[in-house]
Amino acid sequence: TLDCIDRSRYMTDKGTLILFAWEGEKLDTEGWLDSKQETRLEAIAKREAFKAKPGEILVYHPADDEPASRILVAGLGKKKEASQIGLKLAAARAMKACSKQSESVQIDIPRWPEKTGIAALSQALTEAACLSQYRYTKHKSGEKDSLKEQILKKAVLIVEKPEEVAQAKEGIRRGEIFSEAVL
Repeated sequence: TLDCIDRSRYMTDKGTLILFAWEGEKLDTEGWLDSKQETRLEAIAKREAFKAKPGEILVYHPADDEPASRILVAGLGKKKEASQIGLKLAAARAMKACSKQSESVQIDIPRWPEKTGIAALSQALTEAACLSQYRYTKHKSGEKDSLKEQILKKAVLIVEKPEEVAQAKEGIRRGEIFSEAVL
């Protein structure tokens, strides 16, 4: 299932929180982590040589599971080359990476450099969520059950302001339609 909430309604979850980062820019958790945890995340990024290139994933386990048990930071590439396809690929890669460990995922809709609205970003993230969970199992005997266990059961998109929820839900609706048409 897919849903959307505004940030004020977010409650700590034992699942995974997906954040996004731009290549060549300082990691900005947009207030999800306190300064101490953000410093730890930056140290891990440096140690792991995380540059936020397209498709790159950084995993962080915050102290006390706040704001989530795991945070995945997905690289979007260079901001000047931003595209919705790049967002879809980064989100799909992050969701696929966390599907083995989490049943639920919360996705913070990133701040976008161009005039792309919340509905379009939500649609792209919804398509990524739906299509990243697809598994072709027709000719796979014995693996079907284990593949079913690796599918996310719930994804929640998180917007900054309460007034953006309606736009995001429209994007989710369109994203589900497009995804079903592909599958």
